Parts: sequence; C-alpha cells; structure tokens
Amino acid sequence: MISSTAAMEAAEDKQMNQSLSGDDDHVGADDDRISSLGDDVLARILGLVADARAVVRTGALSRRWLGVWTRVAALRFDSWPEFVSARGAARYLAFVSDVLALRVRSDAGLERLAISFIMNCAPDLSPFVPASITAAPAWIRHAMHQGVRSFAFDLRLPPTKPEEEGDYDDSDVGKPLMLLDDLPSSTKLETMRLALGGTRVRLPATVAYMSLADLSLERINVVGSGVDLAGLLSPASCPSMERLRLKNLSFSAQGDLRLESGVLTELWLENVCSLEALDLRSPSLRFLHVKDCRHEALKISTPNLQELRFVQTTHPLQLEVEGDLLSVRRLNLHLYSHAYAGGEETANDVSALLLEHCSSATSLDVILHVPKDKGLGLIEGTIPLLPHVKCLTVHVSPRFSWHAFGTGFASLLAQFISLRSLSVHLDCFLKREYHAGHADPDTCHFFSCYDLDRWRWRDIPLAHLQEIELRGLRGTRCELGFLQFMVTGAAGLQKVTTSFSSYGSIEGKRDDGFDLTLLDGGTWTARRYAYQPFDSRPCNGAYLQGQVHVYSRNAPE
Repeated sequence: MISSTAAMEAAEDKQMNQSLSGDDDHVGADDDRISSLGDDVLARILGLVADARAVVRTGALSRRWLGVWTRVAALRFDSWPEFVSARGAARYLAFVSDVLALRVRSDAGLERLAISFIMNCAPDLSPFVPASITAAPAWIRHAMHQGVRSFAFDLRLPPTKPEEEGDYDDSDVGKPLMLLDDLPSSTKLETMRLALGGTRVRLPATVAYMSLADLSLERINVVGSGVDLAGLLSPASCPSMERLRLKNLSFSAQGDLRLESGVLTELWLENVCSLEALDLRSPSLRFLHVKDCRHEALKISTPNLQELRFVQTTHPLQLEVEGDLLSVRRLNLHLYSHAYAGGEETANDVSALLLEHCSSATSLDVILHVPKDKGLGLIEGTIPLLPHVKCLTVHVSPRFSWHAFGTGFASLLAQFISLRSLSVHLDCFLKREYHAGHADPDTCHFFSCYDLDRWRWRDIPLAHLQEIELRGLRGTRCELGFLQFMVTGAAGLQKVTTSFSSYGSIEGKRDDGFDLTLLDGGTWTARRYAYQPFDSRPCNGAYLQGQVHVYSRNAPE
C-alpha cells in the first residue's frame, strides 16, 4: 500500500513538473476543437475550475496549452484531501509558492485568489509548522502586490501538544507567531477573508485598503487588544467597508473594541472573546448578528438597524443602547423560562431591554431555554408587551433534562396581542443530543406538562392568529390539548401545519383526536417531506415519520 501511494505521488510530481516546465514531448500533436479557441477564451474556462492543481496540469496537454493557465483571472488552491504526511504538505506548499511565482511573470492580471491549507487533523505535521508560518505571510503579501480584487486564505495548523500533558492544547500557549504587521496596502482589494487557525497574529498598525468592502477575520488570536484590531478596521484603513465578519477571535491583552463606521451596513460577531467592552457606532448599519461573544459591556449606537440577531447564551453584564431601535423589524434572541431564586433573576434582563428598544419589531425568533427544575418563572412580569409582532418563532431548548415549560411558554405567548403566525420547534435540543449519541428517544418528552392547569390558556390572545406550525411533535396528550385550544379558540385560524419528530419514537399510539377533533370546519391532508429524514428506522407510530400534516379551515360560505 505504501509503495502504491509513493508511486502515485511520483507520477503526480512528474506530471506537475512537466506542466510547470513546458515539457510536452509525451503528448500527441493532434489538436481538438477546444484547443482551437483563443487564449482569452481558454483562460476564462480554466478560471472556472475549482482547484489550481487541475488548472496547472492542462499545461501538459500539448504545446498549445502551454502557459495558458498563467493567464487565468482566478486561482483556487484547495488542500483537500487532508495531508497524511509531512511530505504531502511540503509538496503542496512548494506547489503554491511555485505557481504564484510563475504568475508574477505573466502580463495577465490575477483578480481572485483563494488558498486553503488545512492541517489541523494531523498532529504529526507539527514539525512542518515553521515552514507554513514562513510561507503564509508571503502568500498574503503576494495577493496584495498582485492587486487582486478578492482574496481568501484558510489556514488551520495542527494542534499543539504540551510536553507534560497528554491532551492537545487549544489555548494560545505554544502557538506560533505570524507577523503580518508589514502587510502592503492595496487600492484594488474589494473582498478578503483571513482564517488563521492555530496561530498568534500580529496585525498591521497602519495599512490602507481603500476599496475593501467585504472583510472576514476568523480563528485569529490577536497579539494585543481590541484597540489594535480597531485600528485595522477604522475608516482610515478601510473607508469603504460595508460588510464585516469577526468569528472566533481572542486577544492576548484586555481592552475595548470600538467599531465606528459611516458606511458599514452588515456586521457579524461570533465568539469574540477577551474584550472588556464592545462599542458599536454605525449609523448606516442595517444588519447585526451577535453570538456567544464574551465581554463585560456592550454599547450600541445603530439608529437605522433593521435586523438584530442577539443569540447570546452568556449576556454581557452591561448593555447600553443609545436611543430606541425603531427601525428594527426582525429580532432574534434568547430567553429563559425559569431560574433559581436568589441569583438568577436577571437572566432575561438584557433580552427584555432589547425588546423594549425594538418595540416596532414585527417578526421575533426566540430560543426558549428551559432549565432543570428551577421554579422561579422569568417570563411573566419581565417581558414587555409587543403589540407590533405579527410573526413569532419559538425554538424550545430544554437544558440538562426535560422540564414542564407550559407556564413559561404560555406567559410568552400572552405578550403578543397582534400575533398572526406562530411556529414552534420542539426538537431542536434533541437533534443535537441525537447526533451526539446521548439521546434516549423513548424517555424524551417535549410537551411534558404533567399538570395541564399550568397552561394558562385564558391569557393567550388569539383574535388575529391565522397560521400555526408545530415541528417535532411526538403525539402526546399535551400536544393534542394545545392544538385543540388553538383551533377552537382562534376564530380566524386558516392553517395548521404539524410534523412529527424524526429523532424519537412517538409515545404510544397516536390519539384519534389529532384527526377527529380538528376536522370541524376544515380538512387534514398529508404530504411527504422534501428531504429524507436523518433516521428512518421503524418505531411506534412510524407511519407519521417523514410526513407533514396540514390542516386547512374551510372558507366561510
């Protein structure tokens, strides 16, 4: 097996060397119709190929194809499949460097460059890390010098292993340092993505990307604080930046990150850590996504914001919103149904404050956390009335064990007096457990309200409700009770869509009430899912698996 792999690598090396050197004696002289096309047409075709290795190999087809690849406007270096040896990684590194060096000699401009160098699945490649740290900055500088319009670099170094520990370290300790503080400026760069996993990075203090409109920085351990990153993201360095994504960033020093821009319209922040405060000041911002960022304080000044996704499981200690966010129409956030008395009563304070400032929102998406056996309800009395919300989606996420969430859910619904559309997702937690192999489908209860009186039906306004969607049902008595209440209590209800969970068996036999009690003035139909369920094993009530049941109320005569 080893000799076969070595033979294949040797043959590939020979073919690649022939492509780069122009040795075409092994190829016949007959030209095909494609070869009769002009260089510009051939270069445009090759620019659509997904991997630069395939592009370069066309140079070995015939003398006609020799050098055509050096004129393509787009090069994509894909390191897949993953390296199994240091030799394979070294060959790939040398190939990328050689191709980029040859492109410098071409008079054709390179507009788009993408490089992936994935080594994080192979710890045995650790000795090759120094060479990678030397080559990577050179490739980034090459992109800047060549004046590309789009550049993407995805680097994932192998994990470091402390000498005295058996587990691989995912902290900053031992990670190599990549120096990018001398990156050249560019007047042509419009889009850039830098994902530098497994390194510590020193960013440039002074650089100018005058045309950069779309920037993504991912998996970067910044040497310094948020102040150092703010310099790179400032209007002085990136005056045209409209879209910014910061994902999985950490800093070696504590400090504030102030993002101030008059042209930024879209901002994604995910898992940005080690900050004391995050200060957002952007009057043109239309879309803001904040997920699992750990900082002490968050300040927002975005008066024209239209969509806010604040999916924080750990909220900042302080939230400061400058003025009301009256332009927000779509809002995503987390809520907790219950808590322990004497310490967790403030779990919903940040979300409640956002709801107050986004009082004009018409669409709300909530992840409702249901902690284990915590008796203090947090919804009623803390969440403001939301008269403008017409569309509500609730993802019920029980944590640690299944808990009766009826009271919290009912209290949440009571805040929406103009609701027209309700969508409830009941199996979002079980999906994660199922894929992880921890779920027991026979013991999971979604609508597990053992005391039906805990559902405070009388407090839920239904006058304007027209559509209901329930995903992840299991055929329980409580689910049937909820459906019956909605269908009989909402005079304007036109459509009910139900789907049963593909991640757990349905309790017992489906109650005929799902058919009979909902047929008054309407009809049930069933249609197949558009996709194959993850698990199609037979279980109790398996005839419901993979089906969506739609109830439509007949129009009045």
